[in-house]
Amino acid sequence: MASLAFLALWIASSLVRALALLAGDAGLTASLSGTDWELYLPSLGFIGLMIMGMAQQFIPLYSGREMWSGRGALLQIAVSVAGVVLLLMDQPLLELVGLALWLLGTLLFLLWILMTIRSKKLPVRPQGKHPEFRSMDVLGIPMTSAAVLYLIAASVGFLLASPSDAPLVPLVADQWFSFFHLYTLGFIVLMVFGVGFHLFPRFTDTVPNLRAAKAVTAMALPGPALVALTMPFLGSPSLEFVFGIFAVFEAVAVVLFAVVVLDLWNRSAHRRPASAFNAVAGLWLILGVAFASLFGIAPQLSLEWVPAHGWINLLGFAGFEILGVTHEVLPPFTSMGLKVSRGVTRVDFALANIGLGAVVLSYAATIFGVPFAGDVLAVAGFSVLLVLVTLYAAGTVYALFGIVHRRPRT
Repeated sequence: MASLAFLALWIASSLVRALALLAGDAGLTASLSGTDWELYLPSLGFIGLMIMGMAQQFIPLYSGREMWSGRGALLQIAVSVAGVVLLLMDQPLLELVGLALWLLGTLLFLLWILMTIRSKKLPVRPQGKHPEFRSMDVLGIPMTSAAVLYLIAASVGFLLASPSDAPLVPLVADQWFSFFHLYTLGFIVLMVFGVGFHLFPRFTDTVPNLRAAKAVTAMALPGPALVALTMPFLGSPSLEFVFGIFAVFEAVAVVLFAVVVLDLWNRSAHRRPASAFNAVAGLWLILGVAFASLFGIAPQLSLEWVPAHGWINLLGFAGFEILGVTHEVLPPFTSMGLKVSRGVTRVDFALANIGLGAVVLSYAATIFGVPFAGDVLAVAGFSVLLVLVTLYAAGTVYALFGIVHRRPRT
């Protein structure tokens, strides 16, 4: 629920910023265009908290262990939420405290995971109809484990690079994008991969290509660290070549994961509407990788696309994967019947693609010299996304309260 609130705030603030651009209000535009609102809000507030919430559900389930301390899990989320809220206050001291709380939240998250996997074993493992699913579960374990380590490393870097006006460690602040890469490609992407290995075969009731999944695991685990370590040396021609090799290595892993998911969806005989989010997320991911490759090959011609690339990765890939999973495990308006729930899911899917497509096209219009059209497209895109978020949040909360307050049968 906290993640949904931050998602709504992210889209609403983006719409306000687009309206301010259209009206020529530079002051309001600038106040909503900092790192805290454009990067921390979606990546920590929406995606980070949603992944943590999902992990509290799925880690006990697929590790075969009872969840350790529900109160401890709630404390961890509360600390992380407080950290994100403070980050949005745009005050140097509050930024420092906010990132310190976020780091504390990640450490509590690690403690909760370690204590959970040491807790009492569950009598039944969710293997499903296919024993091959267990092999995917095994591959998901190193993914999610590495993701948590990347999360902590990135969070340490964020803290040391703050506050923005006088960093605790200026050298770390100079390499902020390396730490953000560890967070996005290390934590977010690897956690999506790991959880996806557990869930997507079960959602589609289809056995994946195990060799391809093993290749994804082998390449994805070291990729974020290798790219982040070479990013500071992009000024050196010889090391830029090494960076390019590592970036291609990482790109192949993410494209191969997208292919695995698309193959599952294509071969599935049980294509529920929610699975379309996960399939199309793979297509958005491929587009994001294409942009990233252009940044390395021809930066002078492509760096203007960086903001669009951020939306493609954060919403098009990570956001769509989250939408797919949550629409699957918490179908919107469940108690109103299967027809209503699946109908709303299809509407959400259409709104998500139309809205994100309009946002990406708005950057294209601006880059190609038609800024007014870009502003109009941005307002239209964010308006559609805000409708999506409202419908998605209402349906999810309705389903959640239906579970929490379900009446016992008589």
